[in-house]
Amino acid sequence: MRSVHDIGGLDFGAVPLEDHEREVWEKRTNGISLALRQKKLATLDEQRRHVECLGESYHKHGYFARQLLAWAQIVIDR
Repeated sequence: MRSVHDIGGLDFGAVPLEDHEREVWEKRTNGISLALRQKKLATLDEQRRHVECLGESYHKHGYFARQLLAWAQIVIDR
């Protein structure tokens, strides 16, 4: 059975390659991620596991929103 993020081999169209400026909240989310890992308060594996457990809401959110939801759940769990 595939996890919600496992789309290998499925037709989802072309991947947009153009870069874009990050919004302030996206930059802060990235900073939170780095800080939590540097301080050894959480691991990247935990973050990935929580992102993968988002279920159908995985597709409702963009990359940084999924990361933020994962970190929030890690903090709640602890």
